[in-house]
Amino acid sequence: MMLTLPYRMILTALSALAVLLAALGMIGCSSTQAATSCSSKTACATTACSKAKFEQDRQAILGMAGQYDVTFSFEETMAIREGYELKKPYLEHASEMVVVVEDTGEHISMQHLLVVTHGEKTHVVKHWRQDWQYQTAEGYDFLGKNIWEPMAFSADALEGTWMQSVYQVDDSPRYWGVGAWEHRDGVSSWTAATNRPLPRREFSKRKDYQVLGAVNTHVVTPTGWMHYQHNHKIDKDNTDQSVIALEVGVNTYAKTTETDFSAAEEYWTNTQAYWTQVRAAWADVYGERETLHFKNKWKGDKMYAHIFELADEYWGEEDVSTARAKVEEVIDAFRQPEQVASP
Repeated sequence: MMLTLPYRMILTALSALAVLLAALGMIGCSSTQAATSCSSKTACATTACSKAKFEQDRQAILGMAGQYDVTFSFEETMAIREGYELKKPYLEHASEMVVVVEDTGEHISMQHLLVVTHGEKTHVVKHWRQDWQYQTAEGYDFLGKNIWEPMAFSADALEGTWMQSVYQVDDSPRYWGVGAWEHRDGVSSWTAATNRPLPRREFSKRKDYQVLGAVNTHVVTPTGWMHYQHNHKIDKDNTDQSVIALEVGVNTYAKTTETDFSAAEEYWTNTQAYWTQVRAAWADVYGERETLHFKNKWKGDKMYAHIFELADEYWGEEDVSTARAKVEEVIDAFRQPEQVASP
């Protein structure tokens, strides 16, 4: 399945813009020497410039790893549904360490670790994970109500692109998007459209929409990176006026040497072997390429509670060979007995 409207249209428009800019010579390649012979996507694919561009893409992605002071800022900008009242802006600060879990060349996986301090106590939360895969066509589209459906992008549109796969704290699905990196004047950026579950700042508070349609832009600079979001809040139950409001989000990751991340380093040292087993269990699920539908709770708790409890059980253990079967049991318990067809 392709991305649902209006985000399929947005993605098409973004691709068309990229082609136009390339034709005008506005998108160059990754080195000054190659730029003159690589003013278009086609040229870049047929010269040594493509390798240089690929490596510059990789360095931009890897440039998001590190230690950061983070600002999360969201503001609804326009009411679309008649009578809707804009909600108060959201602003939060945090500290986050991003570690490279895997780098095989065309696949890069990075784990975010959130550090929260209350008084003299410091807590570490395994936060979201972002994987990047070069020129891949297969992902999942979020339909709302805990349902993700396999989708495939046209092979013709994949040349030179990277798919970003974002996973929740327990490595369950969140969203997928495909776009091409651009590099100009020391700044690298990537943009893609996607459908996402409600953000954690709203999912327990809001019942008036079920899907966040987003255009995500990642911008990487020498001092850190930013995640821009242009969001549509979509009520799938209302076909007459599905979009209720527009929202802009800016998450700023500023490199820091002042924040103590030793607790995050300790957490990852003691649990990374376990989380390798979790990712392997989920990889089998995603590889089935079937519609995924998850229950909200099992034995009174949400999925992340069960997965995190197992992380505590295997804390510091060298032998985690039994973990995968336990994780698979949890995942299977949350999957609906029968796969649900697309609405």
